[in-house]
Amino acid sequence: MSESLFTREVMNDGGETGRSGVVHYLLQGEHGTVDVMLMSPPEGAAVFWRETGGWHGGGVAYHAPFPYQVGQEPREDLCKFVPGDRCYYDVSYSGAENVVQQWWDVGQDNEVIWRYAEVLYQEFFVDTAPAEHLRDPEELLAELAKLIDDKEAGE
Repeated sequence: MSESLFTREVMNDGGETGRSGVVHYLLQGEHGTVDVMLMSPPEGAAVFWRETGGWHGGGVAYHAPFPYQVGQEPREDLCKFVPGDRCYYDVSYSGAENVVQQWWDVGQDNEVIWRYAEVLYQEFFVDTAPAEHLRDPEELLAELAKLIDDKEAGE
């Protein structure tokens, strides 16, 4: 994917003494935004994740202007990461651990994270059918029952 198709933003929710901060790598495209979250090491605390200097994955979140799951409700608060007034938010608190190790191994080159975010964007927003194309199972069963009833009535 070409980076010209995306807007990149890094947001830092800096940590306080004894508390990790979260660094958000936000990749915004026409279909929504991918947020790859890295947790910075807590200031003044012992570093337990020595192989990555205390950095660890905080998760991956998706901001979409339409639902990606049947029955998904929009966020209650305003979201600046999608156009319009509705944001359907999905988050996994895993999924960023491997990229943190790769990022650390190449000297904290953010391009590693951006490429990872592009792959996630492609998988989530392009390769996955949005919920507007998905059908609610109850709706499908009702439709099927009606078809059966109509067929039996016509016989």
